[in-house]
Amino acid sequence: EDPDRGLGGREYLFIFDSDYSDTPLAQYGEGKSILADAVTFDIHAALWLTLRGEREMDIEDGQILRLIPYRVNTADDVFSFLVPGQEASDDYLAEDIEKINVFPNPYLGVNTAETSRYSHFVTFSHLPTKANIRIFDMSGTLVRTIEKDDPSQFTRWDLQNHNTLPVASGMYIAHIELPDHGKSRILKLAIIQEQQFLENF
Repeated sequence: EDPDRGLGGREYLFIFDSDYSDTPLAQYGEGKSILADAVTFDIHAALWLTLRGEREMDIEDGQILRLIPYRVNTADDVFSFLVPGQEASDDYLAEDIEKINVFPNPYLGVNTAETSRYSHFVTFSHLPTKANIRIFDMSGTLVRTIEKDDPSQFTRWDLQNHNTLPVASGMYIAHIELPDHGKSRILKLAIIQEQQFLENF
């Protein structure tokens, strides 16, 4: 008995020795929801109990263990749970926008999540359902536009421009617009490409 365990000074023992059935089993009593008379259980296997941490008691086959049930759940029991509702505020929105990120950054020729030498990408994370991402090089040239409209928080950039050619190594600016919220976020991204062997150019 450990008062620090939050069990109110009680010790609990659960015995499951039968397949589930909608029909109450006589050997388990009548399943009362308040303190009831002692219910008899047949123990068909050896059982060891530690009594308040002081000594052990060996219950052998054929012996009877009498338990006093405090609470037995039945099919008539109904449980309900309350969870906090959603809250929206400008402060929460600002915090979420600050969490929008891109990884890996810097991209050093490879991403550990890539599964093919022809599949290179970085991932934008913590995005809302709708987001418009425009990626610029340092000269201000728009190299790629990505429009996201799905419930996932992630979207990828395959490190290609509008002509499906790999972008050059260098620094890029990602301007992320959130049309449903009237807000935006700007990220810097460093790309170091591996050596390229283009099949067409």
